[in-house]
Amino acid sequence: MKQAVRHYIVYGGYAPVMRVLTGLNDRAALTALEMMGLDALVRESVEVVDVYGEWGLVVVKMEEGEYRRLLSMGIRAEPEREYRLVGAGAGLPWNLSLVGWSRDLPYTGKGVTIAVIDSGVDPEACGLEGKVVHAKSFVPGEGPEDLHGHGTAVAYVAAGADDRYGGVAQDAKVVSLKVFFRNGISLDPIILRALHEALNLDVAVVNMSFGGPGGPDAPVSRAANMLMARGKLPVAAAGNEGPGRGTVGAPAAGELVVAVGAVNKQRKVTDYSSRGPADGLMKPDLVAPGGDRGGPVVSARPRGVPPIGPPVDDCYTGVMGTSFAAPHVSGAAALLYEATKSATAARDAILNTAEDLGEPKEAQGRGLLRIDRALGRIRETNQLTGAAAPLLGLIGLAAVPLIGMLSAAAREAKIERLRTLYRAGQITYIQLYTLYQRGEITLEELNKILR
Repeated sequence: MKQAVRHYIVYGGYAPVMRVLTGLNDRAALTALEMMGLDALVRESVEVVDVYGEWGLVVVKMEEGEYRRLLSMGIRAEPEREYRLVGAGAGLPWNLSLVGWSRDLPYTGKGVTIAVIDSGVDPEACGLEGKVVHAKSFVPGEGPEDLHGHGTAVAYVAAGADDRYGGVAQDAKVVSLKVFFRNGISLDPIILRALHEALNLDVAVVNMSFGGPGGPDAPVSRAANMLMARGKLPVAAAGNEGPGRGTVGAPAAGELVVAVGAVNKQRKVTDYSSRGPADGLMKPDLVAPGGDRGGPVVSARPRGVPPIGPPVDDCYTGVMGTSFAAPHVSGAAALLYEATKSATAARDAILNTAEDLGEPKEAQGRGLLRIDRALGRIRETNQLTGAAAPLLGLIGLAAVPLIGMLSAAAREAKIERLRTLYRAGQITYIQLYTLYQRGEITLEELNKILR
C-alpha cells in the first residue's frame, strides 16, 4: 500500500540564505543544503519545498518510510506540527482601562504597522475600515478573507478605532498574513512562509495569537526570534493550556518572543492561561486582559461569518483567551514604537513597567501590562529621540565580558548590578541575551536579572 505523503521539518546547520523556494533542480537550493550539512536530502531524492538557511530549517514532503530512513542516518527531522487559534468566548469593554489606556495618551500608533498572523482580517469590519494596508493568504485554496473570525477580533483589539469600544493603537495600520484554515488549524510550512514574509515587510510589531507544541527550538519559535533581530517586536499568546506548569508552547516559548498570558476583569490570572517555565526560560513575560465568562473582551466580528463567541450585535462579539491578551501588548508596542522608533526600547519599557499582581512568576511573568507606566518610563529615560539602545561596552559594562572569571561574591554583585541597570532602562533585554549567548551569564542568572 502506498504511504501517505506529508510535510516534515528537517533541522540542519545555519547558512546565510534566507529562503529558497524551489526544489533540488535549483542550484541555490543545492548550495544551501550543502552549507547546512543536509546534502543527504539530495542523495535520497527527497522533495524539498522550502529552505530557510538562516533558521537552519528545511521543509520537505515525503513518505513515512523516507522519514524513518533520514532518522536512521542521524538527521533530525519531525512531522509538521499542528497549531490552533488560541481561544474564543463573551464580554464587556473593561479591558483598556485595566492596562492604563486612555484617550489622552500622547501616542496613538500613528505611522506604525502591526502584522497580524492569523485567520485573516476583514478590512470592512467595524472599527477596521481603512486599517488593512496589505493582506495575503498562505492557506492553499483560500483567499485573504477571514472565514473564521479570530483574526478580525485580534486585529480590532490591537488597532481598532470607533466610538463604541476600540483597540489600543487606534491610529496604527494592519498587515494581515493569513495562515489558518477556516477550521482554525494551521501547519509549520504555512506559518513559516508568513513569518518569512513578515521579516521583509515594513512592520514594527508582529502579533501571533496561536500556539502549538514545542519550546524555544520549535520551528516557529526559531523563526519568530529572528523578527526581533530584524527590529520587529514578536508578540505571542502564551496559550490556553493552564493552569498546569510548563504549558507555554510555540511560538511564545521563543527566547526573544514576548509571551502574553491572560487576566480577568478582577485582575487575576485566569485558570486557562498557560504557565511557564519553558525549557528553563521564565514564561509568560507578562499578562494582559483576556477575559473569562464573568467578563470577556468585546471585539469586532467579520461580515458574513458566525461570531466566535456570544454576539453583542451585528458588529461585535465577546471573546476570551490569551489570543486576545496578546494584541493588547502588540497595540501598546505600537504606541511605544511611535515614541521611540525602537522595538528594543518598546519591549523593555513594556516589561520593566508591568504591575506586579502578587501571583507566581510562572503565571504572571513580570505582571500586568501598564501602558501609562511604560510611556512614563520612556519619558524618564529620554528615549523619545528614537535612538537605538547603546552598544555593549558603552554603558558602564566594561568588566562584564570577563564576568565568568569573577569570584562568586563579585559575580553575584555584577549580576545584581545588571539587574539594577535593566530595571532602570539603561540596558536592554537584547543586550542581556547577548551576554547569555556568549556564555558570560547562565540561563539561571538571566532569569534572575529578569525577575
